[in-house]
Amino acid sequence: MAQLRTIAICNTVAKIIAKTMAFHLRKVMPTIISDTQSAFMPHRLTTDNILLTYEVHHDIKHKKSGKEYFMSIKLDMLKAYDRIGWNFLCIMLIRVGYSSHWVTLIMNYMESVTYSLLIFGDQVIYITPGRGLRQGDLLSSYLFIICTKGLISLLKEACSTGELKGIKLGPSLDPMTHLIFADETLLLGCATLSETSKFKSILDTYESWSGQLMNA
Repeated sequence: MAQLRTIAICNTVAKIIAKTMAFHLRKVMPTIISDTQSAFMPHRLTTDNILLTYEVHHDIKHKKSGKEYFMSIKLDMLKAYDRIGWNFLCIMLIRVGYSSHWVTLIMNYMESVTYSLLIFGDQVIYITPGRGLRQGDLLSSYLFIICTKGLISLLKEACSTGELKGIKLGPSLDPMTHLIFADETLLLGCATLSETSKFKSILDTYESWSGQLMNA
């Protein structure tokens, strides 16, 4: 089952509903999603984060003074869309400011899905999932980055309390602790045991909340 790839086949009504809600989400996403998330966002380019990544690694590689050393950790989520918990999705929609009416509409749409297994062309059994986002669905990309806001919030909180120092590319710039590329994340910080332990603690917390796992 580890290699199972589900195929979402939705009827026309479901596609119209998804497109309508996705159009609404698209308009408000820039106001609720961090600037560090560039994927799937209108008027943002993934290449912006790629350029920032290059600058960060150039700065790390050519650092010649000071006692601090820095690190970057590249993360990849295991079956990122398939493991998102619906309870976590519901909580995140409420936290970013959606009304109970909109949350109910989105969750009813998400929970309407069923899968059927075909073995040698014969339908065997129906499966009703309890988590996951539909691959290829217009709405799924926006719901996924709303969920990643949970991870971003944990990182920002740790930075504001001083538990994470991050990396500063200039004396007048704010420290960076992360860059987000869809289901891939780049963590940035000081190469110390305390900062590494804090990153591990944050990832453990996010995994327990969202249902996601890091790819080994």
